[in-house]
Amino acid sequence: MLDTFPLVLTTGARRLPYTHSLFRNIAQLRDLLPDPLLDINPADAEERSIRSGDFVMVLSRRGCALMKANITDAVLPGIVNAPHHWPGEANINRLIDDKNHLDPISGFAPLKSLLCQVQRT
Repeated sequence: MLDTFPLVLTTGARRLPYTHSLFRNIAQLRDLLPDPLLDINPADAEERSIRSGDFVMVLSRRGCALMKANITDAVLPGIVNAPHHWPGEANINRLIDDKNHLDPISGFAPLKSLLCQVQRT
């Protein structure tokens, strides 16, 4: 599994212009952040020939999401961080198995520890 999905995805990143899934219909806010950004460490990006601003596909066993790469040291190598508030192809919930692999104690879906892969499109 680690060969196919070597990165750990954490979701729920907040971006200042938006509150959860609200306000993307306001042009001034959409101008501030027009695209969903996936935070990826420079080492992981280099390994995949990804540059900041490239469109990338985030893949898991369940599905995929299309985002733009944001290369940053704010995430550790081996970790990628995705926002949770985008619709359509960028909806990160498309990757999360919310039926078969729930936490046995809390019952929550694996929103902070999902294995994934990222590739440039």
